[in-house]
Amino acid sequence: MTSLLLTQLPDPQSAQALGWIAVALVCLVGGINQVLKLTDRFREQPPAVQTYATKVEHRDLATKLDVELGRERSARKKIHEEIAELQSGVSAIRAETSGQTRDIGELKQQISETNTRIDAVPQRTISLLRETQQLHAQK
Repeated sequence: MTSLLLTQLPDPQSAQALGWIAVALVCLVGGINQVLKLTDRFREQPPAVQTYATKVEHRDLATKLDVELGRERSARKKIHEEIAELQSGVSAIRAETSGQTRDIGELKQQISETNTRIDAVPQRTISLLRETQQLHAQK
């Protein structure tokens, strides 16, 4: 009897066998989908109040958000003002230090000129003493 049933089956490599397998898979997937929908339908769902916000809750949250955003904006404005104040202070210090740097450069130049003159004093003194000796020697 089993051999009779096996002889009635189509060849496993034929297109007809592949078609029956495809139809069986589609039916299986559809059946599983329907079973899952049925179980979801009978599952207990939370009330809509727990799932969604009411208009009152939404308005309260929007008000809180507006207050927080206002605080943040004022804090940012204050920070930007402080940064601008610090930048102006830095600019003033930078201008002052550039003036001081220029003054220091001038002072260094004057010191080097003074050092040059001081270095020349002994030579000048020696030459004046020699001239004085020569003048006294001629008399």
